[in-house]
Amino acid sequence: QWIYFIAIAIGFSFVRCSFNYYHFKASFTWLVDRNETYPRVVTQHLMSNLLKIEIIENDKGGHEDLIFEIPNLISQQKFDTYYFALAIEPKDGIKEIKNAVAELIASWNKKQTEMENGQVIYLPIYFSDQYTGCLRVEKKNDLNLIYGFSRREGWSVDPINPTEYYESISDFDTENDKSLTVNQSEFEKCLTKLIEKLKSE
Repeated sequence: QWIYFIAIAIGFSFVRCSFNYYHFKASFTWLVDRNETYPRVVTQHLMSNLLKIEIIENDKGGHEDLIFEIPNLISQQKFDTYYFALAIEPKDGIKEIKNAVAELIASWNKKQTEMENGQVIYLPIYFSDQYTGCLRVEKKNDLNLIYGFSRREGWSVDPINPTEYYESISDFDTENDKSLTVNQSEFEKCLTKLIEKLKSE
């Protein structure tokens, strides 16, 4: 008789394990397949931290004082604000530099909202004597971002409203093949918040 009860217990354990496995499998499949739930939450989280810009005071005369980072694309970099300072002379302090950078991001935002499918633009952020660092943005419903550089000299570009730059780059190059796809409306929200942050500091 005890053998009979052991057999029943083993059978019950097997059924319970099978149920848990298929329940887990079904739950996992539901998370993957429901594009409107779990993936959307992840995407919104990524967008909220998409692009970071900070201006710091370091007594280096406009060098290495613009902190730039796109966590899923480019690690933290230190760029120069030297050409921003030249564009707005005379300046009283760091607040004017932050406002100037905010104007650049506002120019970016205006340009990217006007993009059509298949269009490619270049958004400059690093203005150096020998080259410019920029984001290559291609619209394919969503936006595909790649960070790289052009040999277009920084002194030849208006750092506050570089309208002549956006569609004139033909020598874009990058050090790696990393790219990031983002929702255009979320990118717009991110840039808008960044502008507000820079202007309020």
